[in-house]
Amino acid sequence: EPSLSSNALAFVVRLKTRVGKCLHDIGDEKKGALAYRDAYLIMTKLPASKRVDRSLIFPVISGLWLSIPWDQIVSNDSNFSVEQELVQRFVDEAQAFGDPIHCCRALAMQGSLYSRMSDFPRALEVQRQLECVYSYSEHSSGIFEAYGSDFAALSFGNSVQWYDLVSDDAMASKQMDFVLNKLLPKFHPVAVHDSMGVLFPVLMVMKSKGMSKDAILMFQNHVLDRFKALGIKSTYFYPLYKPTSFLLELARRDDSLEDENGMLEEVQEWALKGEKISPIPMLERNGQFIQGEVCWRIARRKALEDPLRAELIRRGTSLLKRVMKKVQHDGSYAFMVKEAYFVYTDLQKMKETKPVPAPPPAVEKGCKCCIS
Repeated sequence: EPSLSSNALAFVVRLKTRVGKCLHDIGDEKKGALAYRDAYLIMTKLPASKRVDRSLIFPVISGLWLSIPWDQIVSNDSNFSVEQELVQRFVDEAQAFGDPIHCCRALAMQGSLYSRMSDFPRALEVQRQLECVYSYSEHSSGIFEAYGSDFAALSFGNSVQWYDLVSDDAMASKQMDFVLNKLLPKFHPVAVHDSMGVLFPVLMVMKSKGMSKDAILMFQNHVLDRFKALGIKSTYFYPLYKPTSFLLELARRDDSLEDENGMLEEVQEWALKGEKISPIPMLERNGQFIQGEVCWRIARRKALEDPLRAELIRRGTSLLKRVMKKVQHDGSYAFMVKEAYFVYTDLQKMKETKPVPAPPPAVEKGCKCCIS
């Protein structure tokens, strides 16, 4: 290390960062996290790194943070010590550097951390700080260029769920209106990834409030239609497209008390097939929450004697029990858990409701065959 110049160290950090990003992009998150970790250690442990451009640390920490959804950077304690160290370092460096682009990313990351810690009042406090700094027209393109996604905008979508979780319905509604009518319309049509990232948590809240018809229109206009127009085959959130479409359509029918069962066979087959949704744990878990609720919504339409009703109940109960246990210490799933717990409880009640046995054939006059 003593023989390396600051330029050489900077080169190594940039190289490690680019390697980490490439590995992340091709799905090898384990090796990608290791590359980001090496770069982080260089920037934080080697004395010579103090002479290196401090802005180099921002994509490094952001890359480490993005490894969390893949379960590669996870604390072994309930205090999220690893995550807290990363976030505090990022916030300190961003404030010292003074660039609003990095400050917005730092605040978005800090809000996300408090959400994971189930400290939603503090997450919302940070969100309000972010709203005092962030402007889509001034900062979005810079955040995208630096980090590959506008994480500040994504925080606005997540905050709708945070307001719901602290029972502030007025602010949840106000924030939802801002996201749907002020923020999303500004997104470039090719920004399908960010559109889905901002919209997904809002769609789940809309569904819970009987607004599934409006949610479908938003999902169609801002994600599905734009994705189709781009002519691409996949994107990060693509594995959630079909599950989200199925759930919102079923919820719309339930909201309007429709008895029409068209499309149910396709949805039922998907729900019972149990296909893996994504290798990315975050997407897979959200997909399992959706699958469990889809099983419940279809099972409620089944006659008590229909054998598929029992299979749907079993499948939905198993999925929700497993995924709720998996995420019990991660507050970022708290809204999905709240919804799932209601569904799981009702599935348990449905399981206990048995079909009434058919009565024995009427005894014909003078016939003793049915009398024991």
